[in-house]
Amino acid sequence: MIANNQVYQLWAALNGASSWTLGRTMPSSAGPGIPAGQLAGVYFDNSLGFGNYNAAYLTLTTRDWHGVTARSNFTWARALGTGNSSQATSSYSVLDPWNIHANYGPQFFDYKFIYNLTFLWQEPWYRSQKGILGHLLGGWTVAPVFTAQSGAPLGVFNLNGACESFGEMNCNTGSTNGNGALMGDGAVLTAALQVGHATETLDLAVAYAKERHQFGKPIGSFQAVKHLCADMLVRAEVARAAVHAAADENRALAGMVGRANDAFLLHLFDE
Repeated sequence: MIANNQVYQLWAALNGASSWTLGRTMPSSAGPGIPAGQLAGVYFDNSLGFGNYNAAYLTLTTRDWHGVTARSNFTWARALGTGNSSQATSSYSVLDPWNIHANYGPQFFDYKFIYNLTFLWQEPWYRSQKGILGHLLGGWTVAPVFTAQSGAPLGVFNLNGACESFGEMNCNTGSTNGNGALMGDGAVLTAALQVGHATETLDLAVAYAKERHQFGKPIGSFQAVKHLCADMLVRAEVARAAVHAAADENRALAGMVGRANDAFLLHLFDE
């Protein structure tokens, strides 16, 4: 049983064992004419990464409408890519040197929703009045600025041996930058977790509707309660289908999702 994610060290230990019979299987292994091995890791040093930013932008502007001049802006955007670090000096490896797209996922600055409002209001009173009162109360302007945005993506990191996320890198030489891909997978697995909770909650509600009696009958026999339980089932199944559809492109992830919301998570409340 593998107790942690230090896959590189595990493979290196197997490769160095006297009983190892598969030959030279690591680039850092010694070979004929290369006693120190060929390399310790594959670095992401070239300009091979990519990213994109797409957004829908809405703005509303009013000019001197009842004394108010305002501009309201709303942006709905996604920032995706293979990482936002300097590739030439990052000392990062990639998840799959033959498939750079494996690193593709949300960037750290992927703020989906951004809204800001600024307006200028000039009070209409005492504009033309002279004297002390006019100077004290006239000519005032109110100009607030309001901004709001959704949160940044949550980074997904390994607590143990994060330098070798999936065994791609020797911890003594560099790190693996798989956060973008991990965040994308993490979102799907989080959704699977929520589907599991929803399904277990539905099971608890149905069981309670069968056990609880009111007016001499189980409350589950009343049509209103039946409709509530049916609505819960429909929503849970729609969410389950959406999660499986999101994981279809990754077979390993699809298997994890299936095990998550079909087995373990359905019994969280039993423990």
